[in-house]
Amino acid sequence: MTLDQDAIFHTLSNERRRSVIQVLRARDAATVRDLTGAVAGIEYGVDADRLDHRQRKRVYTSLVQTHLPSMASYGLVEYDKDRGVVTPEASLDTFDPYLDAEASAARSNARTLRSLTGAFAVLTALLAVDAPLIGGIPAFAVALTGTLGIGALAAGTALSARSTLAESRTGGPEASREK
Repeated sequence: MTLDQDAIFHTLSNERRRSVIQVLRARDAATVRDLTGAVAGIEYGVDADRLDHRQRKRVYTSLVQTHLPSMASYGLVEYDKDRGVVTPEASLDTFDPYLDAEASAARSNARTLRSLTGAFAVLTALLAVDAPLIGGIPAFAVALTGTLGIGALAAGTALSARSTLAESRTGGPEASREK
């Protein structure tokens, strides 16, 4: 089944549905209970066995009432309500380029932000003690450099997202190179 652009955007627009896709990419099937625990664990940043009842219930309710039926209507999963089992369909692979690119970009952005933070922390400390050669740099220059660095990171992220979208429309990076 080929998904139209609206189905792809609708599915990706919700973090909980993206988490469902992430969990099901690694499984042949999952019970709604296990899927609930895995998704809630991702959302709350804890292992599934450390979730409280309220956290599980909030995720469970939205999965069974909204997200799983929606994903089943698009043919992304088979949702057997009676058995409480969710099985990924082949069309779920449609989301691989989006989710892989999203994870890769997030890791890259995190590294860049850590580097910028470290560099500006050292520079600020050197300015604070009026270190030779560094002490003469105006605070404005430090602020401007930080702003430009963060702006460059934001521009790179936007270009990466645009590139991923263009590749998905043409069938991926391999298809783009074949043309």
